[in-house]
Amino acid sequence: MGRPTTITDAELLDAARAVFLERGPGGTTAEVAARAGVSEGTLFKRFGSKTNLFECAMNAENDVEGLVEGVAYGAKGKPAAEVLLDLGMAMLVKFERIVPMIVTHMGGTTPGDNIPPIMKTAPPPVRLLRAVEGLFGNLVEDGKLAPVNVTVLARSFVGAIFQYVFLAYVVKRSAGIRAHPVDGPTFVAEYVTLTLYGALPEHARKPSPAPSPKPKTSSAPTPTRKKGRHS
Repeated sequence: MGRPTTITDAELLDAARAVFLERGPGGTTAEVAARAGVSEGTLFKRFGSKTNLFECAMNAENDVEGLVEGVAYGAKGKPAAEVLLDLGMAMLVKFERIVPMIVTHMGGTTPGDNIPPIMKTAPPPVRLLRAVEGLFGNLVEDGKLAPVNVTVLARSFVGAIFQYVFLAYVVKRSAGIRAHPVDGPTFVAEYVTLTLYGALPEHARKPSPAPSPKPKTSSAPTPTRKKGRHS
């Protein structure tokens, strides 16, 4: 017996996402319908076409600005280390959800799939970088971070966590082994520490003491005593 016609769009998109992640863009609407327990007609009535169904299913995690806004909202009163840890953990969870979708979309299509690019506006990675730059800029203004180049810092921070998740997923999928010797939360915590304190030993972080000022010596010639007329 088929599922009730009251199935929600979110449930249909969950089924579509599962099929596309397993089969790639070549997954069919018939497979999606079977997974959801509905007819193909229901899919086309709700989403119009396979192309739109694919886009809706795979774009569901594109709200990257909201992720950063959530961290920024709770940043007041927190030290920089805690803010960066909150941001890093939020990105770790987000990337673990969207990396499989990205890999699936980049896997190519079969003839006749007619799947357009997944990003029609500013790509989510660019929007995420802009949002993180804004957060880091606020931390600089609040004196919680040194006046660093937030553009470089944002790309370093986002890139490190994305690369961790991407490599872990690809290596596990292709070779069946772990790519990293540490788990995600440990990596994020250690990376935050590295970002804030650097890799130099503590003694090397301290500025060298300023040289003691040399005593001033007068360059004026020593006056000579004039001899008296009777000397």
